[in-house]
Amino acid sequence: STHTAVVRTGGTALLCILCVAVAAWLGPRSVHVPEVQALFGTPALSMLAVPAPPPATRHIGHRVRGLQVRAVAELRARASVAPEDAQPLAYRLWVQGRREDVRSAGLDAILDAGIASFPDGFRRQFLAAIVPAVLPAARDWHVPPSVTLAQAILESGWGRSRLSARHHNLFGVKAGSSDKKVSMASREHKWGRLRASRETFRTYRDKGESIAHHARLLGEDRRYAHARPLWTDGPAFLAAIAPRYASSPRYVAKVSQIIDLYELDRWDALVAAAAAEDAGVDPGAWLQEANTRHLDALADSTFDDP
Repeated sequence: STHTAVVRTGGTALLCILCVAVAAWLGPRSVHVPEVQALFGTPALSMLAVPAPPPATRHIGHRVRGLQVRAVAELRARASVAPEDAQPLAYRLWVQGRREDVRSAGLDAILDAGIASFPDGFRRQFLAAIVPAVLPAARDWHVPPSVTLAQAILESGWGRSRLSARHHNLFGVKAGSSDKKVSMASREHKWGRLRASRETFRTYRDKGESIAHHARLLGEDRRYAHARPLWTDGPAFLAAIAPRYASSPRYVAKVSQIIDLYELDRWDALVAAAAAEDAGVDPGAWLQEANTRHLDALADSTFDDP
């Protein structure tokens, strides 16, 4: 009958409308969503540039999380085949990831490729132990990681000094007013000469605590306020802090030699990019420089014993 036909037609139309609505909700989304652009930058990563009509404003958080998961999966796939080729994506995820697990995945890939390029033995072991703490601390406190790494190498003798091995003090930081301290024999430059002395040094639970305190010291203590505007220029920052940090007149030269020998400035631009992202500034230029420094370091990874 006519009535039955009308009901069937209306039911079919309603079903079609429902199917279209479900498809629009579940279908592929464009990376032109502002939240996704904030995560991956502009232009977006090609692997995430899936064509689609302009999305609805609902469920944006779910879409961004989905794209992050896909990005991490893509990173791991690339890293398993060619770790060095995965670095640009790893940099973006650590710098611009909105979730801690996404940033951690990026940082893990950065470290796997970076540490593998260092010489075998105790030096690689030491760097592998401290770089995972140095990069996030440098990001939080705006300190060039090259300076921190070279200082740790010099001050602790690659982690083999008694102060470092037993008390986790990587930087020779004095105890000051802290009740976590130990008195040890030392050698300090005084009145133009290196003299034996006994100093009271700070102790730490682990090397991570030492690194975090060192970064906060450089990033917060008023003695180094004059150096902070220079922090994206590693050599200038080092020259500014040295007179107040160390007694040796050759401190800048020694630290600089270690940075140059081991290409430790390969991560300086990366940390600057992360700090720019945290401040709401486009990190694109710093990311480009980070990739350039990474390639330069790979091309010149020849090490001599210090």
